[in-house]
Parts: sequence; C-alpha cells; structure tokens
Amino acid sequence: MDSQMANYSFHPESSESSESSEKNDHEFGTIHKKTRRREKNRLAAQKTRQKQTQRADILHQEHEQLEKKNVSLRREIEQLKDVLKQWKELVQEHEPRCQMMNAPKSQSELVNVFPCEWSSLEILATY
Repeated sequence: MDSQMANYSFHPESSESSESSEKNDHEFGTIHKKTRRREKNRLAAQKTRQKQTQRADILHQEHEQLEKKNVSLRREIEQLKDVLKQWKELVQEHEPRCQMMNAPKSQSELVNVFPCEWSSLEILATY
C-alpha cells in the first residue's frame, strides 16, 4: 500500500498548476466570449448604421423628387392662371357684343329662343 501511495503522492505545486490551468482556461473562455460578444455587437451596430444611412438616402431622394414635382406643379398652376386670364379677357371682349346676354335665362324660355332640334345639353354647352 505504501508503494501505491508513493505513486499517488501529493504535490501541492502540481495541484496548484492544474487549478491555475483551469482558471486560465476559464478566463480565456470568458475573454473569448466577451470578444465574440463585442464583435457581434460591433457588427450589429454597423448594420444598424448602414440601414440608417440607406433610409436617409431614400428619404433624401424622395425629398428631391417631391421638390421637382412641386416645381412642376407650380409651373402648371401659373400656366393655368395664364389660360384662365386669357379666357376671362375673351369673355370680357365678347360680352358687349353678345346677343345671349339679354336672352331669357330660364330653360323654358331657352326652348323658345333656340331651334327645337338642339338638345338641352347643346344649349347649356353653348350658353
């Protein structure tokens, strides 16, 4: 039995080094986990920043398109105002010479003024 115990002799240094090795392995694992977590977090933050940049780019493009549309619509408004002005001037020029200005206004009176073959829509369209 003594010979067996000699084989299993207690060496405090080897026990400490084995505990130290386990401790180092544990610390290494912890450090490795922290490093992986940091890397994962860094990649997630980078992805988020890219999405924000893309969204900002899209919004900027939409803004530019809306600005162009706004300019185009403002031009169209000005053109329509010009057309309206021309029509008003035309009506003003026509009013003094218009025979219909003194014509009866009710539809029953219009029937007496215009030929029978004209439909009421034609009468109203010309009025």
